Amino acid sequence: MKKTITLGITILILFGVFNASAALEQADVPSPPMPGVFWGTATMDGNNVSVGDVITAYDSDDVLCGTFIVNTEGYYGYFGVNGDNLNTTLVDEGATEGDTITFYINGIEAGTGVWNIGEIKRVDLSATSSIIGDFDGSGCVDMTDFAYWVNHYGETPASPNWDPKYDLHNDEVIDMTDFAYWVNHYGEGCA
Repeated sequence: MKKTITLGITILILFGVFNASAALEQADVPSPPMPGVFWGTATMDGNNVSVGDVITAYDSDDVLCGTFIVNTEGYYGYFGVNGDNLNTTLVDEGATEGDTITFYINGIEAGTGVWNIGEIKRVDLSATSSIIGDFDGSGCVDMTDFAYWVNHYGETPASPNWDPKYDLHNDEVIDMTDFAYWVNHYGEGCA
């Protein structure tokens, strides 16, 4: 009798395991594509980037596809730049095949590369800094720039309107530390 009960329980367990594994095989589980990987040299104003500098990558829809903290002076990478999971329709997580990726060093545009799934590419980056805090590109750090900055106050990379150029301290939050940096440059370039 005991053997019959044990055999019956074993059969039920095996039946449940096989049914569960069959269900998992049939499930349409969305998965993101392999990232495109970039590497190369990186300079700011003709000098090698420093350890701790931040390189970001945005796709042609201005979606942040990745952030890389420089760990070797003058170089970046291997930098995995995320692709868009085409199985999710409400969220754009990254690049699609053939997208132009725009790279920034500490919020300043530094170069572009073409994104392809799982491809490793060398893209050397070079940025020329502008006047710190001149967000509108007028050549003068003034109250117009403050108005631009204040519209991004409190944002982080998770914010929908995140723009790293307003994060003057490069700590991934636009806060009073960035404001202090901006104040130190107020009036620069103005006649």
